[in-house]
Amino acid sequence: MNLEDIEADGVRVLTMNAPRLHLFTPEAIAALTEAFASHDATKPLVVTSTGDVFSAGVDVNAIGALDKAGAADFARAITRMTASLLAIDAPVVSALPGHAIGGGLVLALCTDFRIATDDASAKFGLGEAKAGVPFPSGPAAVILAEVPPNRLRRLALASLNETARTMHEIGVFDELAPPTDLRDRAVATARTLASQPAFTAVKRQVRGALRRTLQDAAEAGMEPHFDP
Repeated sequence: MNLEDIEADGVRVLTMNAPRLHLFTPEAIAALTEAFASHDATKPLVVTSTGDVFSAGVDVNAIGALDKAGAADFARAITRMTASLLAIDAPVVSALPGHAIGGGLVLALCTDFRIATDDASAKFGLGEAKAGVPFPSGPAAVILAEVPPNRLRRLALASLNETARTMHEIGVFDELAPPTDLRDRAVATARTLASQPAFTAVKRQVRGALRRTLQDAAEAGMEPHFDP
């Protein structure tokens, strides 16, 4: 996965640019982790993708090619990636031009404000059970914190997808926008959030518990559903 990294109106815009599904391979997770860990804590960030898919999540074929130890290392890497994103003090906004499934949706849930396409054909879900890949500890903590329990049961246990409108109605997404307006809307939102003088302090209060959970999980490196 290539990451396009530009600045727009004082906002860093990180764009996933890969074959259409923007799948998470070990190399892609490493690139995202490095981008988040090296981010200037004072600069707002927008995370988005090219095309009409945000991310279809983990590359199941890539995981299938790993032995048990390799799969456990991959799970630990994903947890570190989510922890590095939650550790950013500045506003982080996601702009989702289309489908976000599994790890793709988890990535969006790590952001502070989520703007999704208003395209009714776009689907959003957590299909790990169907794909045969349980959640690493970091993503498990994220979905428990960010998705209403009854909806999480439907998304995670039944592997059913939802539309952007439904995700907006239940409060998982904050705004819907036409695909052509997504990036500009996300940049403007990031700037507005950053203009609030107490944003960082309040973010630490509101999302600090989740941040600490992910940091602890990343440092411990324990992945009970993956460790041999």
